[in-house]
Amino acid sequence: ITAGPYPLVYYRDQQIKLEDLAHRLAEDHSPDRSMIIQADRLTPQGSVVEVMNLCLENGYSVVLATAPKER
Repeated sequence: ITAGPYPLVYYRDQQIKLEDLAHRLAEDHSPDRSMIIQADRLTPQGSVVEVMNLCLENGYSVVLATAPKER
């Protein structure tokens, strides 16, 4: 998820609309039902939570990816 007034969402390295994410998750029949969410530091928290909730509602376990703090 990118930062900005209109955050961009990527699923499997392809940019998609947030509205399409639930549909894409429901169609995915992969046996691995885990999702790693990586968001830019300035991404609105509400966008991250919205994506996380969509994943959880579709049976995915969710992990939030972080980067080490720069020194």
